[in-house]
Amino acid sequence: MKKILKFSTIILVLLIVVSCTQYRFWPPIMIPENDSTPYDVSSPEEFTTMLTGEGEVRLTDDIVIDGFDYFEAGKSYDIDLNNHKLSFDSDSSVVIGTGATVSISNGSLYAPNISKPNDEYRSGSFFAMQKNSILIFDGVIYEADSSGIALGTGKLDSDSATGAHLVIRNSKIIVNGVYAIGTNASTVEGGEEGETVTKDVDIDIIDSVITANGVSDYDSCGVILNVPGSIDIVRSTIIGDRQGLVVRGGIAVINDSKIYCSGKYNPELSEPNYYLDKAWGSGSELPFAALIVGNRGGSYNYPSSCTVLGSSMIEMQGSNLNGMDIYISSDGYDAKLTVADSYAKDITDNKHYWGKTTYVNDLNTPLAADESGKPVD
Repeated sequence: MKKILKFSTIILVLLIVVSCTQYRFWPPIMIPENDSTPYDVSSPEEFTTMLTGEGEVRLTDDIVIDGFDYFEAGKSYDIDLNNHKLSFDSDSSVVIGTGATVSISNGSLYAPNISKPNDEYRSGSFFAMQKNSILIFDGVIYEADSSGIALGTGKLDSDSATGAHLVIRNSKIIVNGVYAIGTNASTVEGGEEGETVTKDVDIDIIDSVITANGVSDYDSCGVILNVPGSIDIVRSTIIGDRQGLVVRGGIAVINDSKIYCSGKYNPELSEPNYYLDKAWGSGSELPFAALIVGNRGGSYNYPSSCTVLGSSMIEMQGSNLNGMDIYISSDGYDAKLTVADSYAKDITDNKHYWGKTTYVNDLNTPLAADESGKPVD
């Protein structure tokens, strides 16, 4: 038995020596990793051909594309930017067709100003979503000289974005238009006043930064929801010059986030009341605050609610003195806000509200107002 063990030990040592000698003088051949895919593209022509044919592309170089303006209805598209930059040379919106799904990830996007020449506010959005469409940004830096993304468009078959779903994750959106993300509140032809063609939209903003720089008089709003739907903001930052976030209808939940109003906006002297003593206008023609909840006058006739959890509403240092952290209003439909006690106290003490069915924290008892809706003590 001892001889067998001794012989086995000798064999094992020899095998180790041979193995070490082999790898010392004849190292194993390392096969390079193949980093290519069947969907790799490096030119505008390849991009268009591959995307329209296969629905999937991966960039291997920066690309400037001209003339691409429509993701076909009902189809799915996957664009892997692969740490490259995709730029558009276009004078019109890129439409996400009805029922289409578009996923864009891992790189940079640049969009030009596509607004009409007489639109000094650059209100036209470069990406425009239609009914039941889905648009996903994941790990994207998106810069636009126009507004950024609209849920709803009048182009092609419909201006309805009912059921559209926008997801912004781990991304940055920086626009020079009036909205970074907005909804189209066009009304139904022949319908009741305020009845919109778009309903039930869903916006998710997660671990992202959304910034709207108003190139015209600093008139910009980071994100606006002015149709029935929902918006969830998680661990994100929203920045606008006139308003950070507007919830003019629908349901919003803000969690562990920051909503900023830069305080740069300053209207002309002909409008000194900042819409505090008269009906609001369309879009973001309303009071000047980091967060706006509710409505006053005109269209957008449906309830709104907002829940704020562990988040901050901030006017940046040097803000216009007429700016506010939060303003809430109701006009025929309830406007409800759940927020930290310090914000609730600021709203009630400084009368930053209007309307007879405006609720803050106590969702059963409206804030004190007279018959006209004016705050009272």
